[in-house]
Amino acid sequence: MSLTRAELKNVKFLLSKKGRRDAGQYSAEGIRLLEEAVRSKTWPEKVYYATTSLTERGQALVTEFKRRGVTVAGVSASDLERMTDAATPQGILAVFPYPSTDLTELYGGDSRNILVCENIADPGNVGTLCRSALAFGYDLVVLCGSCAEPYAPKVVRSSVGALFGLPVAVAPIDDLLALVEREQIALAVADIGGRSNFRHVCEQIKKRRLALVLCSEGAGPSDQVSRKADYLIRVRHEQKVESLNVAIAGSILMKERYDAMSRRQK
Repeated sequence: MSLTRAELKNVKFLLSKKGRRDAGQYSAEGIRLLEEAVRSKTWPEKVYYATTSLTERGQALVTEFKRRGVTVAGVSASDLERMTDAATPQGILAVFPYPSTDLTELYGGDSRNILVCENIADPGNVGTLCRSALAFGYDLVVLCGSCAEPYAPKVVRSSVGALFGLPVAVAPIDDLLALVEREQIALAVADIGGRSNFRHVCEQIKKRRLALVLCSEGAGPSDQVSRKADYLIRVRHEQKVESLNVAIAGSILMKERYDAMSRRQK
C-alpha cells in the first residue's frame, strides 16, 4: 500500500531536529535496533515495513509488534526509503514517542553512576558512549553544551538500541554541577592533562556516587568543569599517540569503574 503524502512527509520530517521537537517523536530504522526495542520492552507508536525487502527476522519483528498491539503498516520499498537517511534501509522503521530529557525528572537518588558528555558534537561518539554506559552499569547519561541531540538518527543507530534502555538528560552544565554539589557526587573529569589514575580513584570512591565527565577530544573540558573536579583523570597509553577518541577513552574509563564495583560485590 502507498502512504498518504501527508503521512510520508510527517515521518520524513522526523529526520530533522525541528521535526522531532514539533511532533514529540523520533524514528528508528533497522532490524537490530528494533530487536533491542523489543528486548527492552520499549514499544513504538507505529511501525512501517516493506514486505518486498523484509528478511525472516524482520517478519518476526512485525509479528511481535502486532502481538503487542502496535499499529503496523505495509508500505512500498520506495516509500520506506524516503523515510530514512540510512544508506541501506533494512525494510522496517518505527516511530517512537520522544522521551523526557529533563534532568530533575530523570535523576534518581539511587543513581550510582552518571556519564556526562560536554560538547561532544559527533553523533557516532555520543551513540557509542551511550551503548558503553548501558553495558558498564551507568544509570543516566547527561548531555551538556553543544552535544549531539540524543535521538537524532545517527545517534540512535550508533547506540545500537542502548537508548531504549538508558535515560538521557539534556541540561546546562550549571544545572549538572549544582546537582553534583547538592548530592555530594564525586566528579571525575577526563582531561589529557589529568594526573589521577582512575583505577585508584575507583578504589577510593567505591561507596560514593560518581559523575564521569567526558569532553570533546580537541577542546577538552571547560574551565568551569575543571575547577569543580574532584579528580582530573586520563587514560594512560603510549606516547606514540597524542590522545584517544573520546568514545574509546570513555569506554575504557567506564569499564574501570565497572570492574571496581564488581570486585566490591564479590
